[in-house]
Amino acid sequence: MKAPLVAAASHGHVTVVKLFKELGIDGWERRQSLLEAVQNGHLPVVAELLVTPRDLSYEKPDGSGIGYLGSAAQNGHLDIVIFLLSKGASQFSLKPRWTSPLHQAAEEGHTAVARALVKHNAASLTARNTDGCTPLLVACFRNKAGVAEYLASKMEKDDLDIRADNRFSALFWAVRNDNVRLVHKLL
Repeated sequence: MKAPLVAAASHGHVTVVKLFKELGIDGWERRQSLLEAVQNGHLPVVAELLVTPRDLSYEKPDGSGIGYLGSAAQNGHLDIVIFLLSKGASQFSLKPRWTSPLHQAAEEGHTAVARALVKHNAASLTARNTDGCTPLLVACFRNKAGVAEYLASKMEKDDLDIRADNRFSALFWAVRNDNVRLVHKLL
């Protein structure tokens, strides 16, 4: 069962969230509520609950390393991604080879979110996740052609052939998925 503030944030009830905020809320409940608002795309609630720059470095307690920016990217909430970037959010985790917001956007095929992350210099096109995959590799593996084509167009030619830990490349996955258009872009 969700705490009342978490439930209000999850459903986008900004007036109720403001009431709880006035009454005082602890850090954990506020962070969980903020995460729910981010995941469910409720920008007014996100704006209400984001208090300090330190909030931007919060990661989900499930050990995934995904924070607010990654959750917004994963769920395709472009308005929240842009808002968090405007507040100083960064895709760069303190942990090496961790899933970045750009990886999340690529995995789910959210091209507009990927564009925003790249445009705001908040993404590394060659960052590797725990499997050694770049965002392009993730997009090709998941057959997310739109975001894969966009990422390929932004990368240096030499970086298009980066291979994951399993030795597969973006080109391999494009061929495997029979994506002729993407194969042309990667050659």
